[in-house]
Amino acid sequence: MMKKFIIRTLLFIAPIITISGFVLFSPYDREFAFNYVRKDNDFHNSSWMYNKIFVDTSSIDAVFIGSSRTLNAVNDEYINKEFSKSKHQLNNIAAMGYYRPGRNVYYVLAKDILKYKQPKYLIIEVRLAESRFSHITFPVVAEARDIVYAPLFINHDYFPDLLYGLKMRYLYHREKLYPTLTIKAVEWPNKAYGWIPYNRVENPAKLTRLKARAWYRHGPVNEKSSSKYIRKIESLYAKQYLKKIYTLTKEANCKLVFLYLPSYGSNGIEPKERAIYERLGELWIPPIELFIDPAVYGDNNHLNLEGSDRLTKWLIKKLDEE
Repeated sequence: MMKKFIIRTLLFIAPIITISGFVLFSPYDREFAFNYVRKDNDFHNSSWMYNKIFVDTSSIDAVFIGSSRTLNAVNDEYINKEFSKSKHQLNNIAAMGYYRPGRNVYYVLAKDILKYKQPKYLIIEVRLAESRFSHITFPVVAEARDIVYAPLFINHDYFPDLLYGLKMRYLYHREKLYPTLTIKAVEWPNKAYGWIPYNRVENPAKLTRLKARAWYRHGPVNEKSSSKYIRKIESLYAKQYLKKIYTLTKEANCKLVFLYLPSYGSNGIEPKERAIYERLGELWIPPIELFIDPAVYGDNNHLNLEGSDRLTKWLIKKLDEE
């Protein structure tokens, strides 16, 4: 009886898996994918990034990859103008990323950038602690094999990503047959850089409260041993992608750098995974003096215009030292 049940179950599941695999690995237009992301959040530079990576034939010597922290903080326009004046060896700098952190989507961007642009530097955003979650954009812009062969260990989002990746391929083929989504490339007539200025100043009293809370939870004295153990296990997911990125940069003869961009409350606290960053590449920790002034934060997580100006000038000095 049990044998018959198992056979019937397998006969029912096998066609579903076969059809799903066929759809997932079917031809999928990356331009469609990068433009679709724009519908999720207009803050994204996704359409611009597609053009910069796949269409624009100019080279990129150094790329900053991160979340909105990077896009608000790194003024690639200013860096390019300053380097142009001094005839710097780095001719083209770009800041790229998506809203929210996620090592798997950074890996996708890194792979595409290294393949098509051959940069000399890949500079990856680092926060206080590694996120254990997949990025919502990953199954949209990733290739099928990156979704299927994503790390399984400590991956809370493996099956949701698989299903969403399948849904995106279905939407793409449906769009080809019956145009309804009207996904078109975005024109950026005045946009040549990734920097997104944040013209706001957060309430200092709010920042002070957030800083006290951060030091209570994450300060070197206060973090409990049980929390450290859990964090180490959960960080294994992100570390797998960091190692993948390292392998890509090594094969491409590209220097890997990790840039620490702390929230206001994390000022003075070292990144939890400092050891692996320094093992895989070079870790840049901006001086705390750049961030102690509440006036440089638009909110507790993002630098405003003043903060971006200070950090970008420091980055120029760092790149000059290379």
